[in-house]
Amino acid sequence: MDADLRAYVAADLAENRYELSDAQSEVRRDTHEVRDARYARDRREFQDAQRDRQDDKRDVRVEAEALRRTRGIQRELEGLYGRVDRNSLERKRSLMMELLQMARTEQARNQQEIREDRRESREDRREARDGRY
Repeated sequence: MDADLRAYVAADLAENRYELSDAQSEVRRDTHEVRDARYARDRREFQDAQRDRQDDKRDVRVEAEALRRTRGIQRELEGLYGRVDRNSLERKRSLMMELLQMARTEQARNQQEIREDRRESREDRREARDGRY
């Protein structure tokens, strides 16, 4: 069981690092879009770009916190692997439950992101159709 847990935490850390990097890249792209929209003098486009940038900044904060907490859990688990006393097993269980809750929260955030992406795509198509771009 310890080996499976260790592998899960390692995979979760890798995923968290990837998602943080991806979110940071999106913020950089959004920063350029905000700048471009400002020069285009299109108020709606500028506001959309700013909103997207704020959303992506929030994502960076959330991903950084998830990575920080997962690293903390990993460090704590390192001292518990191989131990079978009652307190150690209870603490491992508690940490596994925390990982499970983090996964559920991540899943809910992913669904929210999908909804936001769909909304943005609809807005972009509508604006393109209406000739705003």
